[in-house]
Amino acid sequence: MKFAVQWGRNAAVSVATVEELDTVLDHITDERRPQMVNLFNPDHGDPWHEQRILQIGLGHPDRSFAYLDPGQVWAVDPALEPASEPIWFNYGGTPTEYATARTRIHPATARQAARDLLTTDGQRPGHIDWQPMTEPV
Repeated sequence: MKFAVQWGRNAAVSVATVEELDTVLDHITDERRPQMVNLFNPDHGDPWHEQRILQIGLGHPDRSFAYLDPGQVWAVDPALEPASEPIWFNYGGTPTEYATARTRIHPATARQAARDLLTTDGQRPGHIDWQPMTEPV
């Protein structure tokens, strides 16, 4: 199985193993600029209409997010209090503010969600508390 990893304006690579995924995620994190990253299986059709896509935030030292669609659910670590202020992540070349309710996981948790998605061929990562978010961004 292979997965596409997309970030920034036009950066994209294919990965087939956890080791390859970790190498790409390390590279994105090393850019020292918080980035939104898309992960999906390119063999399963259009990622925006026909399959599960995972978006994670990388590059912030303490906070991240994980958003899963379809389902429109956000990862939440109930033990982690909301951040004191919104956090900006680069979303396809556009700085985008993420509300404090959406950045309630650690970067390591977001990375594990990416690994789980890859190793289960797109199944919903099970180690996370997924919740619909009803408040506006």
